[in-house]
Amino acid sequence: IWISFIVFFYIIHISSCFFIFLGDSAISSINWISQEIFNSSKFETYVISFYFNIVTVFTVGYGDFMPINLIEKIYISIFLVIGNFTYSYGISSIASVFFEKNQKIVELERKSDLLQEIQKEYKVPDHLFHKIKNLINSEYKKNFSEIYNFLEILPSSLRKELTILMYN
Repeated sequence: IWISFIVFFYIIHISSCFFIFLGDSAISSINWISQEIFNSSKFETYVISFYFNIVTVFTVGYGDFMPINLIEKIYISIFLVIGNFTYSYGISSIASVFFEKNQKIVELERKSDLLQEIQKEYKVPDHLFHKIKNLINSEYKKNFSEIYNFLEILPSSLRKELTILMYN
C-alpha cells in the first residue's frame, strides 16, 4: 500500500511540475500563473500547483484556482480523467485488501466452529484438539501457498530438510 501512496504522490508531483510548465511557457501570456499568483515565489507556485492537482483528483475542485487558457483546460480535462481512474483504482485496491483479510477471518471462524463440532461429536481429546486449533490459527497467520511456492524452488534435499524442520 505504501508503494501506491509513493507512486500517487510522485504522479501528483510530476503533474504539478507540468502544470507550472504550462503556466510558465510562452504558449499564452494569459495563464493560471499570470492571472492567479503572479507575485509568488517558485516554492509557493509549486505548493499551489500541488494543491490544485490534489484537489482536482480528490474532488471536482474548489474553484479558487482555475485553468485559464485552452491548453491548461485540455491538460486539466485529461488529468481529471486519469486522476479519477487512478484514485478509483487505489480505493478499489485498498478495499480488496480489507475484503481478503475479512475472508480469511470468516474462513478461520468457519474452521474453528467445525473443529468444535467434531470435538463434541467424536470426543476428540483436548491435546489433539489444541494441536489442530493451533494449526488452524497458524494457517490464518501464514500464507501457505507462498510457502509452498517457495519450497518448490528449493532443491529436493533442502526442501526435505526444511519441511521436516517446519512440521516437526
